[in-house]
Amino acid sequence: MVIEEVSVLQTQLEIEKSCRENAEALATKLNTENRKLKYLSLSSRPCLDEILPSISDRIATETETDAMERDGDHDTFAQYQRQVKELQETVTALLEEKKTLVCQVHEQQRQVTELTAQTQKDQAEITELRETVEQQRKTIKRFNRGPCEQGEGTLLA
Repeated sequence: MVIEEVSVLQTQLEIEKSCRENAEALATKLNTENRKLKYLSLSSRPCLDEILPSISDRIATETETDAMERDGDHDTFAQYQRQVKELQETVTALLEEKKTLVCQVHEQQRQVTELTAQTQKDQAEITELRETVEQQRKTIKRFNRGPCEQGEGTLLA
């Protein structure tokens, strides 16, 4: 029982660890992409200012939009956290179900062992009874032959 619980806890820990690592990897990936886009935006801004002054106004608007998107990134991260939490709850429920099923399997195996032992005991008893019946049949046959042979012996004498 304790070994099973330790195994369940280890499995749960490994799953949580992999979920956390995946979430961190996704967050890192998002941050990297955001930095690249910001760098591209900043590096292309002077060229764009020379070409079209009206684009500068748009870029300022886009900067404000970027701030809003960062909030969106936070929402995305929160969404990932919710998904991780839901997956952890699902894993926990499945591990509990597995634990219950393992206990049921052990109980059924114990019952099978008991029934097998009882069957062997019953078969041994049946074999013993058959031997007893056969011995009694032979004894009865001897007794039945005994008087007949004695009667014939007196007639011949």
